[in-house]
Amino acid sequence: MKTSSSTGSGRGIFSWLLLAAGVAFVITPFVLANATTSGRVEVSLPMYAGMVLGGLILAGVGLLSGRRTSEDDLRDYRHAYPMLALVGLIIIGVTGARQIFVPPTYGQYGHYRGAAPAEARVRKPRHLGQQQCKECHDDIGKLHDKDAHGRVACETCHGPGHKHKADQNNKLTEPRSQEGCLVCHRRLLARPPAFPQIRVADHYRLVGVKNMKLACVKCHSPHEPLYMDRDLRKARLHPLVHRCRDCHPGRTNRGLQRPKTHPAIFECSYCHKKRVADFASRKHKKLRCSTCHIFVKETPFAGRIVRDTDRRFCLLCHRKASFRSASAAPGIDPKTHMDAPKTACIECHSDAIHGDISAPTREPAQIPRPAPGAPATTAPRPAAMAPRPAAMAPRPAAMAPPAQRPAPRTPTAPAGSMETHP
Repeated sequence: MKTSSSTGSGRGIFSWLLLAAGVAFVITPFVLANATTSGRVEVSLPMYAGMVLGGLILAGVGLLSGRRTSEDDLRDYRHAYPMLALVGLIIIGVTGARQIFVPPTYGQYGHYRGAAPAEARVRKPRHLGQQQCKECHDDIGKLHDKDAHGRVACETCHGPGHKHKADQNNKLTEPRSQEGCLVCHRRLLARPPAFPQIRVADHYRLVGVKNMKLACVKCHSPHEPLYMDRDLRKARLHPLVHRCRDCHPGRTNRGLQRPKTHPAIFECSYCHKKRVADFASRKHKKLRCSTCHIFVKETPFAGRIVRDTDRRFCLLCHRKASFRSASAAPGIDPKTHMDAPKTACIECHSDAIHGDISAPTREPAQIPRPAPGAPATTAPRPAAMAPRPAAMAPRPAAMAPPAQRPAPRTPTAPAGSMETHP
């Protein structure tokens, strides 16, 4: 009996110890959560949950162990002790490791290191800016600033320049692969339609390139990709030039007819009617106006337009090269074809584009109006809005309006090609 009594007493003490340990495990996370001595004692939510769960398990086992009433009671929880000990060791180990490896200032201002701003202030910048590049590469900087990439920072393509600034033998990245250009210029529906972007297969088919893996730099210089003969920043402002895909992403068929009810949009023929009519009979008639007259959008209503007469711009399509396919445009070797090294192609070949380039190009704008008797191009008013209630029809003489002006006619887009402009 003594043995049985001492065993039961020992079991009762152990049960109370388990219960106390469980309560301690439950209380400890709340103590840690309210500690204000340092961010190092902060414990994450999963650890809170683990400690509370472990405490509840210990308390439950302690209570159940203490309820054994006789030797015949077969309930025994000793098999759970190793598992509970393992859970306790894991929680203690994780908590200790976290105290060692979490930075001292973590949690000082929130869930990040409090010392991070001070460290960032003393860190030397990796990107130096374009002005630093121009100190040594002023000639390239002038070419870059005037062309289509003028708003693209040098380090966007070449990478951080801090090491190159300190040691010029440490060369910068010189991206020459096709993929390097397609990072920005691959056609994606998520990109603004006005942003220059291509489908490689379509673009190479247009310019007659047979190797679909050919690097873009074989034709385009990254520093002046379109060889603009004047500064884009000083080019004249021009009304917004719309393309079908600006409003209809994914539109590829330019032969679709524009419906008569289509909203009026700017067309080149409104101000350059004779020039557009003349261009329709020239060799380049299949090209859009802005293929050569580069338009760069600046605002939702206008952009800059450049008449590019640099011979290198024409050679983007007409330079003879081994990578050109049989369907490519007629190509030349500029070294043997041109007498003067800076002769513009248009000085001899204007008849292939516009004829007499000295003639005035701008005319008074002529926006098409609907023909007399033509059906209305706007949707009719709903029946509920058409009649005015009788009580509102008469107006007092004192409130009589002045002479009514004739209602302006709404310009409508002429029926024609859905893509008469780029």
